[in-house]
Amino acid sequence: MKKFTGLVVILAVLILGGYYVMGLVTERTLKKDVNMINQSSGLHVEIQEYHRGWFSSTAKFNWRLHIPERIVKNKDGQSTTTPAQDYAIDMPLTIYHGPIIFADSGVQLGLGYAYTDLTLPQTYAEQFSAVFTPESTKPKMDVSILVNYLNRSRLRINLPQFKLIAKEGNGQFEWFGMTNDLTVSSNLNSIEGDLTIDGMSFLKDDVKGTVGKIYSEYDLHQTKEGLYLGDANLSFPSLVVMDKNQKVFELEQFDVHTSSDIDGGLFSSDFKTSLDKIIANGKTYGPGLLKVSIKNLDAQVLSQINMQVNKMQQGTEQERQQALMNMLPELPKLFSKGAEFKISEASFVVPEGKIEGDLLVALPKGDITNPFELIQKVVGEAKVKIPTIVVKNLMLASAKQQLSQPSLQQAMVDQMKNDNKVPDAVAAAKPVDPQAAATKDDNVAPATATAIPAPAKPATPQEIEQKAKAQADERLAGLIHAGLLVQKGDDYVIEFKLAEGQLSVNGQPYNSAMTKF
Repeated sequence: MKKFTGLVVILAVLILGGYYVMGLVTERTLKKDVNMINQSSGLHVEIQEYHRGWFSSTAKFNWRLHIPERIVKNKDGQSTTTPAQDYAIDMPLTIYHGPIIFADSGVQLGLGYAYTDLTLPQTYAEQFSAVFTPESTKPKMDVSILVNYLNRSRLRINLPQFKLIAKEGNGQFEWFGMTNDLTVSSNLNSIEGDLTIDGMSFLKDDVKGTVGKIYSEYDLHQTKEGLYLGDANLSFPSLVVMDKNQKVFELEQFDVHTSSDIDGGLFSSDFKTSLDKIIANGKTYGPGLLKVSIKNLDAQVLSQINMQVNKMQQGTEQERQQALMNMLPELPKLFSKGAEFKISEASFVVPEGKIEGDLLVALPKGDITNPFELIQKVVGEAKVKIPTIVVKNLMLASAKQQLSQPSLQQAMVDQMKNDNKVPDAVAAAKPVDPQAAATKDDNVAPATATAIPAPAKPATPQEIEQKAKAQADERLAGLIHAGLLVQKGDDYVIEFKLAEGQLSVNGQPYNSAMTKF
């Protein structure tokens, strides 16, 4: 009996001590997570209070978000400056200690678990009521943090469905929900997570837009050089904009994939994006595909540049300038291992056909600081294939734009009229012969008697169309004659090569005279 009692006491001490120890570990882990968040630009978290108990602890976090000053343009092209804004939200937390956690949201297994519901503070709630109707739903956010037995923290943010109806402007916005999971290790050398947005819609007068379910996932790890490498994916399935019953714009299945790695001290990265279809102005575009890669960057130098960039983002103006000066000398070293930039595949289907191309630029190995010597050793090649009708339409559109612009003489007359320097009668007068004016009145100098020539009569749309077509055909013929364009079937092909400092186009050495026709 005594042995059994002793065993029970030992187990009780271990369990009670375990809860307290896990409370300590959870507190340290949460503080590390806060330090990681504070490394991002514009977002800062401060632990105002932390009271550690035996089975649970209470804390108060203060979140501050800074949105810098920015310049935006309206539909008329006029720029307006939006001042910087700062937002602050207090987040109270109750942290439950493990190993077996009995929280309000259910039973959890781990070292610690915290959960809170964030709603709009009173100040922002009053602004919300002033802008949106009572039928609107106020956004809220559910935040939970679970520290598992491997001392990895999982942060889950849930933004439930809400709806905003503006009191002015007949605007509506509906959010269908979002869940974001982020898991980090205790030493912050491993980050993985996924983001799911269930969709959204907006309505303004007769225009309605709907965004489908968006999904993203990533898995990153930190190297000894301090760089985060791994894979990331984004899937954007659909976007539809309707004006009454007419489809104005549609996007289908836009995907992005990136990956990065270090092998033998050399950094490499791959980027791939694809698109199934875009419908705009009654025309269908797509599918499209783009594959880009960067290889053989010095990983150690890249890490040093990354550190300097972080200083530029977080420091004062003087510190940013100093970090930039420290970074510039490192750039040649970054490419000294034979860096390569490659577009292995680029294609996009347009109504007139398919545009295709590829590109490769390879830099030499070695520390070359002389830019002229570097150019001599750079090797590159590229190929572009474009449907002939696309090239002709681009030429025609460029010629129309130039012909539609007012002449220099007309612009000067309009400016002088706006400045009240030229009467309308003078601006509309016919050209005056200087000699005739001098004969009529010998006391008036020829220069003084010369009136401003009358502006030319504006060309009609039909005349502009004819002139633009003639100019486009002339320019196109000049490009073909110079060898800058080679026609193969229904496409124009352009091939570039760079070797020993000499650029060739379609097998001919390039010179500036090729574009003068």
